[in-house]
Amino acid sequence: MENAYLKPGQTTILSFLEKPTRVVIGNKNYFNVEYVNNDVSIQPQQMVTDSNLFVYGKYHRYGFILKVIGVTNYDDLIKVRWLEKDSIEIKSGDDQKMPEKKKQQEQLAESAQSPPVLATASVPAPVATPVLSPTLMQTIEVLTVIFQKSIWLAERKLLLVDLEITNQKNEMVNLKDLKVIVKGLDAKVPPILKEMVFEIAQLPKASDKTRGRLIILLPNASNINKEEITLEITYYTLKKVITIKGGSY
Repeated sequence: MENAYLKPGQTTILSFLEKPTRVVIGNKNYFNVEYVNNDVSIQPQQMVTDSNLFVYGKYHRYGFILKVIGVTNYDDLIKVRWLEKDSIEIKSGDDQKMPEKKKQQEQLAESAQSPPVLATASVPAPVATPVLSPTLMQTIEVLTVIFQKSIWLAERKLLLVDLEITNQKNEMVNLKDLKVIVKGLDAKVPPILKEMVFEIAQLPKASDKTRGRLIILLPNASNINKEEITLEITYYTLKKVITIKGGSY
């Protein structure tokens, strides 16, 4: 297991010779993971304790310890190479080409190795998203958003809102594109959406679902049971309005 040093607000790239197919991450709620060709990008959502990360390629499985730090000497780019002694070598700088002998060994490994058994918490490799015309997008309900419950933390002036989100089409849904506008209470001190956290950040196909939590700061709220908060949730042409009063809508 090799250390990878991350920083909130910054992206770290893991670059492999073979194409990653799956990722299993310990604290998946606090890291955003994306695939770009042979790269895996990781961005911590906040300062969290150490976690572990496993990346499955066609021939190998790689292990890392993710260390989230608040200083400047974090890792921007980590180039990962598989060594003969079942270890991982991390290099910076330009790519060094794999020796021809090693390439032949990897080609033989395809028939010698069976695919790894993956944990159910793995993040699926992304599926290409078709480009839809604006007219077609208006006729498709890409996802559904269902309110589950709200929790009012009076001492901290925080409202926690739990949602369930389901993909309705065989198209990639990236919840980073979900927009939430919070309205209500004193207009002079409006509600503030502090954070959106999802169990899974991407829903590649129909029926995939995830749970999410919105953390909303209500600076002037005194009794949430007597006041209304409106959530306007949009995803492209989808628009869902939820009014919360006393923990229901």
